[in-house]
Amino acid sequence: MTGEGEIETMDNRLKILRSSIILGFLLFLFQGNATAQPPSLLAPQLFYSPVDGGIKLIWDNRAETMDNPLESNNLFIGYRIYRAQYTIEEWHLIAAFDNSDDSVYVIDEKGDTLNNGLRVDLPPITHSYTDSGGTFLDRDISRPINGLPYFYTVTAYGHPHVETERDNYMKKDDGTPIAVYPTKRYETGHDKSGLADVKVVPNPYKATSLFEVRYEDKIMFTNLPPAAVISIYSLEGDLVETIIHDSGTDSEMWNLISRNDQFVVSGLYYYVVQTESEKKIGKFVIMR
Repeated sequence: MTGEGEIETMDNRLKILRSSIILGFLLFLFQGNATAQPPSLLAPQLFYSPVDGGIKLIWDNRAETMDNPLESNNLFIGYRIYRAQYTIEEWHLIAAFDNSDDSVYVIDEKGDTLNNGLRVDLPPITHSYTDSGGTFLDRDISRPINGLPYFYTVTAYGHPHVETERDNYMKKDDGTPIAVYPTKRYETGHDKSGLADVKVVPNPYKATSLFEVRYEDKIMFTNLPPAAVISIYSLEGDLVETIIHDSGTDSEMWNLISRNDQFVVSGLYYYVVQTESEKKIGKFVIMR
């Protein structure tokens, strides 16, 4: 004959068993309906440097691998290169590469299909590119102009309609974008420029112009010889600043700060560029 204590113990065991069955069933349902997360794409690490009339870009292959660098990422398809001028607010697609042997549609930064809506066979995967202008599908890409600021970002894209953010442009420690300026660097044996083509950009300098963004407050002397002295004068003939240009490049930046460590005011200014054998006098305007 079964006692009341034994009956109570059996009831408790049945409750525990019933709870275990329910928990197991719910776990089964959860596992059956859960969707595995696809591997994600990593944005490539990007570096770029100026050349005469262009910019050279180099990036790594981290987007093509998963956590294990020896294992390929099946999500990855290719790279897209975007360029912006003056500010990072407006990107333009200038090149693309993929790992496919088939022709594909190419979608630009606005979501439009390039090449008149037709498929195109993109060049194979690479990890370097020199932007010197030209054409990309049905759009003309202007040649970068020495002395003007440019920004670049390289994205990785893949299945299905996945693309990394356009945010791997070079930055300062505080996150401020770093512009790159195409520059001619003189090498041994190169002809040295005279002063006839020296100019200031932008001219006039306007504080409301596209050239000035919140982290830009400068002008540039371009087409310089590898070494020269630049003297800047006010309209009244007072010396504002003297710049020693000895970088071996064809350009020199001025941050619009006088030799008295003050920002210069609006007005007409004269500059004198002088070498051992030549002198050029020019003028520029600052409008704040």
